[in-house]
Amino acid sequence: MSIIYDICHIKSNDILGKYSEELVELYVNIYCKSPYFKHVNKYDVLLDFVSYMNDGMFLALLVKDHPIGFICLLKAHDTHYANILTEDKIKTIISKKIEYNTCWYLSELAVHEDFRGKGAGSKLMNHIHKHIDTAIFLRTGVKNNDNIINFYQKRGYVKTEIYENVENLRIDKTKITDKRLYMINLFPCR
Repeated sequence: MSIIYDICHIKSNDILGKYSEELVELYVNIYCKSPYFKHVNKYDVLLDFVSYMNDGMFLALLVKDHPIGFICLLKAHDTHYANILTEDKIKTIISKKIEYNTCWYLSELAVHEDFRGKGAGSKLMNHIHKHIDTAIFLRTGVKNNDNIINFYQKRGYVKTEIYENVENLRIDKTKITDKRLYMINLFPCR
């Protein structure tokens, strides 16, 4: 039996309100577990969701009207990553001229563990690739993350020379530094 996925573009407080509790819980369930063990404040997650809704793109993937995944994007120049993804760094990565102000940053892609490997992440990625006609950047962990890196590479993303070390607060209140890799898809609509 195939799973029927529906995509909901979260564009208003009414829609976000309808799914907010389940979306925040999904976020917490994913990012508070291995390998992340991230310390999460649910209110801060909701504020991030509102930011994606107002300033970028926020899509929820639904099964029987319940969120099982989401993807969040912001314009690259509007993010707090803009100081890392400077126009000069981008130009060293790409050979064709791409307008920096039109690039997107894929901030979050999350799928409930019961739906991984069943086309849920692909459904979200295919949707954004149909609607975004300029470069998309993302960053992802390097350690023990080959499956995720391969997932993105199959969708046209290439590794860049840009890495950063990110300090994260874990559930046990310890801080750990994770190495992150930046990837880019120059032509997502193709």
